Amino acid sequence: MNINEILICPACRSNLQENFKCVHCDNVYRFKNGIYYILSHDLSGVPSKISMKQQLVNLIKKTFIKKFEQKYISKLSAETRQVMREQMDYMREIYKSFSGVVCDFPTGIGRNLKMLRDNNPNNTTIVCTDIDAAMLSVAKKHKGGKNPNTHYVITDGKHMSFRDNAFDYIASIAAFGNVSGTGKMIKELYRILKPQGKIVMNTSYIEKGSKSYDVAKSAGVERGMVEEYLLQELTAAGFINIRSTIIGKAIWAENPYDLLPVAGDMQHFCIVQAEKSNGTKNHP
Repeated sequence: MNINEILICPACRSNLQENFKCVHCDNVYRFKNGIYYILSHDLSGVPSKISMKQQLVNLIKKTFIKKFEQKYISKLSAETRQVMREQMDYMREIYKSFSGVVCDFPTGIGRNLKMLRDNNPNNTTIVCTDIDAAMLSVAKKHKGGKNPNTHYVITDGKHMSFRDNAFDYIASIAAFGNVSGTGKMIKELYRILKPQGKIVMNTSYIEKGSKSYDVAKSAGVERGMVEEYLLQELTAAGFINIRSTIIGKAIWAENPYDLLPVAGDMQHFCIVQAEKSNGTKNHP
């Protein structure tokens, strides 16, 4: 697949020329070190120049990623680790049926990318996406390998740089607990899926009335972390055949790396699957 055929300007959704200049609004994007930078700084609020402090943060991300993963896992309770393993096993079985063009959203440090490649090495083209260039660089280096069917695109989940109906599948891990605007992101995911395309989300729920819910609401992310609300957003976007499967639950332990969930609250680990209708509906 030629990935250039599905890339568009996120600002005006027009085509890009070979030099990644928009044919309509004259925004210019770039391709560097195997990564496509197709991000509108005006829309996404990301500075065009990286500060020295941010460069240092990026270097730390690249250098100590394996140590970070080990430290993060060490903070999880045995009960949580067990449920998460079962959740990942469930995802692996689903991934074996994938084919065509798959969007990994968001890629982060590449945990989901590795699962996708390990469980479906030949039948898919994977497009890795993240708004964080440093994170995507880490994923490319440590988890992506040199597979010619894996591509990397810096893009914003609320303003994605892909054509309508571009993907057969979207695979997602922990997408909606980090940034606000769940509804807008889900509408964008619906837009870029092909008719009858499927989204599979590895996520977790918090409970209404919990301390975690209060924190999530104050951060504007509760719509993606409560089962009732997330299913409402999927339905509003146009998704059909929505299934939410609870894999297990566990009390969240104190973890300095996460704002949510709050230690002591129950977390419900789940897999959500949904399908785009066969019609022509696409949200603006």
